[in-house]
Amino acid sequence: MKKSLVLIIACAGLFSGYTSPQAAGIAHYRQLDMRMAAAAAKTATATTSPSIQKQLKQKMNAESFPKLPTGLNATLTKTTHAFRVTYYSAAHQLALNDAKVKNGTPAAMYSKKSYAKAADAAQQINYFKADQGGDKVKLGHGITATMDRAAGSSYLHWTEDHCSFTIHAVNQEKDNPVGLGKKIVTSLATTKLPKNIKKGAFTFEAHPSELANHVVWQKDKAVYTLAASQPKMILQMITSLA
Repeated sequence: MKKSLVLIIACAGLFSGYTSPQAAGIAHYRQLDMRMAAAAAKTATATTSPSIQKQLKQKMNAESFPKLPTGLNATLTKTTHAFRVTYYSAAHQLALNDAKVKNGTPAAMYSKKSYAKAADAAQQINYFKADQGGDKVKLGHGITATMDRAAGSSYLHWTEDHCSFTIHAVNQEKDNPVGLGKKIVTSLATTKLPKNIKKGAFTFEAHPSELANHVVWQKDKAVYTLAASQPKMILQMITSLA
C-alpha cells in the first residue's frame, strides 16, 4: 500500500507540467481571439474617427472646404496667409495629418493664399483668352471654343462665367478634347460655378494624369487652387463651393 502511494505521488509530480493537446488547443484559440478582438477594436477606432470634412472645420472654422467622395484621408499645412489640403486614397479613415496618410495615392488638392491687394491676386490667374484665329468648335449650350494645334498637341479654349477653360490633348494618344469639352459645358449648364469668382482659369488634361487637372481663381485678395487627377472631380469640388 505504501509503495502504491509513493508511485502515485511520483507520477503526479512527473506530469504536473503536462498540458493535454485539447487544453493546448483551447489556450491557443483563446489567445487568437484576444488578438483578433484587439485588432477589431483598433480598426473600429480608426473608422469611427470624425470625418475629414469635420476635422478640417475644427482646425479652420472660417474656411469652406469642397465636398469629396468618401474614403479619402488628408494632410493640412498652414501659415499665417496660406493653407494647403492634400487628399489621399485610403483603405480606411485616419485622423487628419496622421503619419500613415501619405502612404495613399494623392487624389486631390485644395489651397488658398492671401495677398496684400486684389490686384496682386489677379496677377496669379493664368486667364487665357482664346485666339480668334483658331478653328471654331461648337460645344453646345451656346458655347463656341477654338482649337489650336502645335507640336503634337491640341488645345481647346473657351470662356464662360469670368473663367477661361483650356483642354490639352496629346495627338499621339488619340485623345478627344472636343468630347471632354462638351461634357464640361453640359455639366456647368446644370451646376453653376461659385458666384464670387472674380477671375478664374481651368486647365484640363484629356489624358489621365496625377493632379494635372486644376483650376485657379480669385476671390477678393485671395487665390484658391483645386487640383485632381480627373476633370470630373474638379467640377464636383468647385461646384460644391457654390
